This record gives sequence, C-alpha cells and structure tokens, in this order.
Amino acid sequence: MRYTVNFSKIDVYEVIKNNMNNEYIQILLNSLPTEEKEVIELRIEKKTRKYIAELKNTTYDRVRGMEERALKHLKHPARLQLLNKVLDPDFTISENAKNYLSR
Repeated sequence: MRYTVNFSKIDVYEVIKNNMNNEYIQILLNSLPTEEKEVIELRIEKKTRKYIAELKNTTYDRVRGMEERALKHLKHPARLQLLNKVLDPDFTISENAKNYLSR
C-alpha cells in the first residue's frame, strides 16, 4: 500500500515514542541534525520547551525554532517513507529515499 503520513492525522511524537526500538525510527532520528534530534527526544519525553531551554542554556524561542525545523525535516519525502514503513510494515522504501538517508 502506498500512502504518505499525514501529519495532521497522526501524533508524530507518539509514533516515534511507541516505536523507539524500531530500526527505521532510529535511522529517522539519526538523520536529523544533533540539536534537533535532542529537542525531539526531549519533547517525546514530554519535556516543556521552557525546560529544554534551561537545560540547553538557550532561549525558549531557539528551542521552538529547533523543534519546528526538526518537524519540517521529518516531512521530507525520504523521512516520510520511514514513518510509512513503521506504520505499515508492507510499505516499500524507494531506492532514492535509501540513497538520500545513507548520506
């Protein structure tokens, strides 16, 4: 079945949290820039942006920006294919996506 994850219909944080041991989730997270990955992981743990800002010694707005960029990166077609694979084990990841993610 070919489909694209609809961010408005799923809770991306819940999908990631519930599948943290899934190899595709690990590839997905590792494909993000380090700071964005850290913010996503902390948000999955239900940490507030204010808490993350204090933890990282930065501002709330910077944390919000990192989270927004991370979510934008997660919407990249290659990364969406990984989420599709997690939600539907029969989903086939394209060779282009595999090549993109292996860079």
